[in-house]
Amino acid sequence: MRWKRWLEQEGVLETTPKSSTTLDDCTLIMREAINGAGIALADTMMAQDFLQQGKLVAPFRARHTYPAGIYLHQRRSIGNKPGTGLFQDWLLAEVADHKQLMAIA
Repeated sequence: MRWKRWLEQEGVLETTPKSSTTLDDCTLIMREAINGAGIALADTMMAQDFLQQGKLVAPFRARHTYPAGIYLHQRRSIGNKPGTGLFQDWLLAEVADHKQLMAIA
């Protein structure tokens, strides 16, 4: 479904692949692409290091959002412990840095 959605967002409406393999694990998807098995759609946060190292390349500048997210869940009892706010601030700063580096709005 991700490929179908990505292609539709790029204006490609009629597609029928001659063959395909579907993988659901992002790490496995990137490993297979690195090993030359084909092209992959990957979350930029997961692929950032491989892109910077040149192990993966982004052949298109297009970046599309996908309805997913990163969630920080904590028990109420942890909310006031020292370091919790620091960790949350660090995590949000990392996400902001990633978005800027990957040119994601």
